[in-house]
Amino acid sequence: SNKGTRLYTCAIRPAAIYGPGEERHLPRILSLGKLGLASFRIGAPNVKTDWVYADNLVLALILASMGLLDDIPGRKGTPVAAGQAYFICD
Repeated sequence: SNKGTRLYTCAIRPAAIYGPGEERHLPRILSLGKLGLASFRIGAPNVKTDWVYADNLVLALILASMGLLDDIPGRKGTPVAAGQAYFICD
């Protein structure tokens, strides 16, 4: 049969990323804190920003890619992750 080739995609939307090698968010937050210009709390109900650890984001990417496979024996129809959007945070 002529099955044809399909490209399945999904959207990965990570929160602010932190972890080894991250040089954008944390240094800026620390410098503002040292100047007394910002207070930073993790987990408080009024926190307006979500964060994701780099390793957790990598795991989310791996799981999403597995959800896009269409050659899994016994699976019928469109892959489960196809066309989905995933918001990734800790």
